[in-house]
Amino acid sequence: NYLGIAQCALDFTANYAAERPHLGETQIARIKLAELSVELEAARLAVYACARLWEDEKVTPDSAEYNTMAAMHLARTAAMHVTVACFDICGARSTFSVYPLGNALRDARTYTLQHRDDSYLEMIGRTLLGETFSKRGEAELAVKQG
Repeated sequence: NYLGIAQCALDFTANYAAERPHLGETQIARIKLAELSVELEAARLAVYACARLWEDEKVTPDSAEYNTMAAMHLARTAAMHVTVACFDICGARSTFSVYPLGNALRDARTYTLQHRDDSYLEMIGRTLLGETFSKRGEAELAVKQG
């Protein structure tokens, strides 16, 4: 969902700018579009790499889950950043309801509320500080604590 929303916003913005010479012919817009494309592709590659981890029998589920949390964070961040940056490129007129950017931003923000990114990042941070990572262990602890 995150990547699809960001890709939709980026595709719209590239087309919108290409149809408006005052946008598409500027070096700033071209550089910004390229930056957003690279950010989105990096998040996509992280998600694909995690999918491969889940299929690799040599990788533990906790390791796959740890990396998935990191990839999800990248995808969430890209979805919000790309969508907001697309508004910046297109300008105020792009907020009109005939354009998809308003819905893209709403959807990106709604998806970021479904899972608490800060709790996943906190678990990753604990691991970096030497604590054992176990997503399953977190779930079992929560059940025990009620």
